[in-house]
Amino acid sequence: MLDVYQQSWRGRSQQEVRFTKSETVDSLHGLAARMLKAFLASDLTQQAGWVIGVEEELRGELSAGMPDLLGRVDLLLETDEEVVVQDFKTSRSAWRAEQAEEYSEQLVLYGELARRLVPGKTIRLQFAVITKTQDPKVQLFEASFSETKLDRTRRVFESVWSAIAAGHFYPAPSFMQCTGCGYRSQCKAWSGDINLGESAYAQTPHYSQT
Repeated sequence: MLDVYQQSWRGRSQQEVRFTKSETVDSLHGLAARMLKAFLASDLTQQAGWVIGVEEELRGELSAGMPDLLGRVDLLLETDEEVVVQDFKTSRSAWRAEQAEEYSEQLVLYGELARRLVPGKTIRLQFAVITKTQDPKVQLFEASFSETKLDRTRRVFESVWSAIAAGHFYPAPSFMQCTGCGYRSQCKAWSGDINLGESAYAQTPHYSQT
């Protein structure tokens, strides 16, 4: 697995890589080795059931008259009673159980698409988290799946699409999101004009309002 990582790295050798002050090529390779070692030693390599999808592309309609949802699920497992939808995450620090619920809306939608593949089985949602630390930890968290939660997430999906279709784009600054956002300059340039024909901000590409 480490060889595959290094081959992928070498295949991108012509691309610019921006390191933080504490990062080097060697330090990242060392981190990759530690993370892979932690993963291979974890229970994630000995999970119950059989694999029915790895980076599986799922596509389907969530609401009539709206674009299909297209997603790529990291891992799909099936047992006699259930289908497990598993999303792999890397993190700078260990997760809390509450985070799995906080970040589960996308996974809920993937769960809805997955259960159409294997109707009649219970859906389980899981986050597999590997920390990017000196001593990497592997965690597995459950997230709830219910019709109420699915319906709420679908309503959010519909509201966002309605705003996009109406051209209602506006900044939504957040200390958690702004640091790594590629649209900071456009966000700062927005002057409050929601007229698509006149707003400089509206001429830039947008993917969502979240």
